[in-house]
Amino acid sequence: MLRSLIAVSLLCVFAHTMVADERAEPGPQPLLQRLPKEGAWVEYFVTIRARGDETQPRWKAASVGRKDVDGEPHRWLELSARNDESVYVVYKGLIPESAFGPGRDPLAKARELWVRQGDGNPRRIRGVEETDPYMALILRGPVNSVEKQAESATVRWQRGNLECEVWVGRNEIDLGLAKVKSSQRLLQHESVPFGIAGAVVELESATEKAKVEFSLTDMGADAKTLLPGIR
Repeated sequence: MLRSLIAVSLLCVFAHTMVADERAEPGPQPLLQRLPKEGAWVEYFVTIRARGDETQPRWKAASVGRKDVDGEPHRWLELSARNDESVYVVYKGLIPESAFGPGRDPLAKARELWVRQGDGNPRRIRGVEETDPYMALILRGPVNSVEKQAESATVRWQRGNLECEVWVGRNEIDLGLAKVKSSQRLLQHESVPFGIAGAVVELESATEKAKVEFSLTDMGADAKTLLPGIR
């Protein structure tokens, strides 16, 4: 009799756990979360609409090197932005490979993070928010009210179509005198390095609004670092 009661109790606990897991809310969805092959890169055409103006830089994410630290494999990840004339900002971080994965934020686990702005010298920083809090907010992706949409979305680009998972959610950052809120819609596909095939981010503070759209333009497997002195 006792064994039967224990078995029934364990079965009830197991069933309750399964239901709880099914109802658990999805975790954060950073823009760069999946570990790509070494040398992989992806580039986006970005449209930024703010204060009545529109700018269209290109953003590139790349895996530009491997390094073992205390016996643990790491990757050098590089993010760069350029306009028609030149690259105007480069971020380079050394990140444990174990920090990558669905729902994880690799940039938050960087052992080293560097930035070069314009023609200046690279300097070490604690986080992207030191130089661009808006970009830091975008890179973190949705954290609150995260939801995977039932229907997929098609990304059309120069090599064909990608049927993507759609994730939506919100995030915010406190800048001291102002709080900036974001709503984000991410298009994810496993064939794209780092996982993001497109994104739409709407930013809003008490005084202004902005919209940022990422459109996939190209990807490859021959990435070269823009900061060879950091290795």
